[in-house]
Parts: sequence; C-alpha cells; structure tokens
Amino acid sequence: MIEVSSHPVSPGGTVSGNIGRGGIGFPTPSGHTGQSGSPSPGNFANPGENTTFGNITANGGGAGGNHSGPQPQSGQPGGSGGGGGSSGGSQPGGSATQSPGHGHAGGHGHNSWSGGGGGGAGGGGSNASSGSDGGPGGSGRASSYSGSSVTYAGGASGCQPSGTRPSPGGPGGGGYGGDGGPAGTGGQNGSDGKGGGGGGVRDAPGGAGDGGNGIVILKY
Repeated sequence: MIEVSSHPVSPGGTVSGNIGRGGIGFPTPSGHTGQSGSPSPGNFANPGENTTFGNITANGGGAGGNHSGPQPQSGQPGGSGGGGGSSGGSQPGGSATQSPGHGHAGGHGHNSWSGGGGGGAGGGGSNASSGSDGGPGGSGRASSYSGSSVTYAGGASGCQPSGTRPSPGGPGGGGYGGDGGPAGTGGQNGSDGKGGGGGGVRDAPGGAGDGGNGIVILKY
C-alpha cells in the first residue's frame, strides 16, 4: 500500500495505470482451484499483481508457502510477504518489498499443517503458534482518501488441520484460513477493492482463497 500527497497531472492529459489482480490461491492436491474458479498455473499459489498510477506503484502481495510440491515452503516476498508453509519445521514468512509505502513480513509456519499469517499494510503476519493454530493475518492500514476512514491491505490467516477455523484475517479485507480434511472448509477470499490477502488451506475441497484486487483512489 502506498499513499502520496500529490502527483502532477496536465489538464486534458492522461495518466497510465493498472488495477492489480489479487493472487490466485493454491489448489488442493485433489485438483481444486481457488474459489474464483481461476486455476493456479503450475498448481501453486501466484502472487498479486502490482497496482499502478503513473510512476506510483503498490506492489502485489507475496504468495504463501506450500506444505510440499513445486511451491517453495517459505512465504514469498511481496508488497507484504506471504505466510510461511507447514513443512519441515518453522518455515519463514516472506519479506515486505513495498518501499516507499506500507508493507510487513509474513509469519512463520509450523511443521504440523499450520501456516503463518500473511503480512498486512499495518502490521506483520503472526507465526503459527502450534500444530493446530494458524497464524493470524497482519492488520491493514486505515486511510481517509475516499472521504471516510477505510482499512486496506489486511493479511490473510494461515490454515490449520484441527477442524475449527483459525484466527481471522487482518482488518482490511484479509481472508481467514481453511481447516483440514476432506470435509473441511477452504480459505476465504480477500476483499476486492481493498487488496486483502486470500486465506490459506490444508487440503479441504474449497481450495485456498484468492487475494482481493487492488484500488486507486484520487483526491483533488
């Protein structure tokens, strides 16, 4: 997330920009896709796209770590970092790359199917505290550029295997993680227009949540 106090424009001119797509969640081993219906190429999570306005860039969020397979087990770097996976010990979360602006690292995963929380614009993702508790997502950051206070770019929580939902995603549109098993629930999608992270999943049929799309707000 990035906020700037001014940006030069020319009367009658145009400014290029892009609203970044949220990251695509990891399909489960049985072949399910993220909840948006979009397949994740290569069967691993994809990071979010950058959102731009002129020369201003808000970096997309980092992908969360996997338990096994082609995706790295550690969380990946991004505007805020993805949460660490749940394989081979305490897998680290991804680092934050948003500078200037607001971003924080993801939390560490645990080696018993619990993922770390993704970082948010207002705070880092929390570590998975045990083999049954996914890490909460980092909090987003409030902005009043739209005319009222709205919190954006909250991190998603990691998955857990115990059959109950893990901690919620961070304020600012972050999704909650799913629980494990064939009858378990998938991860929740992040909120579009807020850039919230998509919740992690173990192997439930719903798949991991997709990240929310970005937003550009102009005030004049």
